Amino acid sequence: MKTRDGSGGVFKRIKALFVMAALLVSLVPAPALAGTVTSSTSQGSKYTYTNMVVRLLTINKKTFKWRTMKASIRKVKGTRGAVDVYWATDKQATRYQIRYAKTKGMQGARTLICRKGSSCTRIKNLKRNQVYYVQVRKVHVENGKTYYSSWSAAARVVSR
Repeated sequence: MKTRDGSGGVFKRIKALFVMAALLVSLVPAPALAGTVTSSTSQGSKYTYTNMVVRLLTINKKTFKWRTMKASIRKVKGTRGAVDVYWATDKQATRYQIRYAKTKGMQGARTLICRKGSSCTRIKNLKRNQVYYVQVRKVHVENGKTYYSSWSAAARVVSR
């Protein structure tokens, strides 16, 4: 592709800028880069780009994508004085939180924690013939930080 001067140099400079940004990101951790970064190409021109470009290149897409994924309940089933809850599993989830209450708005809700790999649990010691609402969310721990997905839709169930 030819430019005004016919050499294609503008495209080479832009490509070199992004290649250098990618190399810089792989060599230097993002918090160490402050303000602006200046680099030069083989043609001797200097280009300055802000830290924002570097941060855009270092987004952890896996974590960002995971945080937007909502948990979902597959089935709830009322049993004698208890409720069985089944949910869709996720390989990235470290654990799951289940909360239940007598109101759909979850006022006075109680929360249970289930371990990784589980896809169901039984909530015991409930009053018989009562309506309960149940929600599930995923919990993911990465580098000491805890990430929570949003709560699933409330599922209505009657304990038997």
